[in-house]
Amino acid sequence: MRLWPTKRQWNKWSLPSKYSAIGLLIALLSVPLIFIPFWSDTDKKLSKPKVPTRPTEVKLAKKLRQKCLLNLDKDQVSAMLREFDFYDQELNTSGRGVVNEFESKTIYDGNVIVDLQTKLVWQRSGSGSNDSPDSKKEMTLREADEYIIQLNKEKFAGFKDWHLPTLEETMTLMERFEQNGTEFHIDSLFSYDQMWIWTCDEENEDSSWIVVFLKETCMTFPIESQASVRAVRSS
Repeated sequence: MRLWPTKRQWNKWSLPSKYSAIGLLIALLSVPLIFIPFWSDTDKKLSKPKVPTRPTEVKLAKKLRQKCLLNLDKDQVSAMLREFDFYDQELNTSGRGVVNEFESKTIYDGNVIVDLQTKLVWQRSGSGSNDSPDSKKEMTLREADEYIIQLNKEKFAGFKDWHLPTLEETMTLMERFEQNGTEFHIDSLFSYDQMWIWTCDEENEDSSWIVVFLKETCMTFPIESQASVRAVRSS
């Protein structure tokens, strides 16, 4: 079936007839264009929704401080969190965190986590664990200092230079998102028994800074109250 006139038929047609034929042809060619938006929307509805990607984390702005501070106030902490881009649910919600490169190792019966990015070596668990010199999971800050002394005396994992971490060192472990289907904001390689841990940084003579992985923040805590210990050393 011929849809278009022959050359002879075309020459015999009047000008209005030719205009009508051209208009009909344009209308027929336009029909597929009408359905393109519909097909596009349908593809979007049927396509698998994109899973939100984790924001790109950043590398450390400078070397981490290892010296303990005795009068570290909230303003100084907020400035430090922004400087390193550490995430804190209350003090730096826009922080992205650190690109940690963790490796789990067992050295002389001591379970440790090595961070190739920060060059820090952490106890996988800490106070109260099977490889800990003290079965007590939570303790006062003074007891935490004694725990470190005993850890070095026993050469945990073959080393005797363990220390209570500074707040800067501890915040490198804070994850922006909950890990492994839990409410904890620390990599799943670590034990979740230690929900909050001491740092060596003090606000004043009565309170020190702790990091709470369950509440994704750091805060001051009375030194006579009890928290867990996770020792650290430089690799």
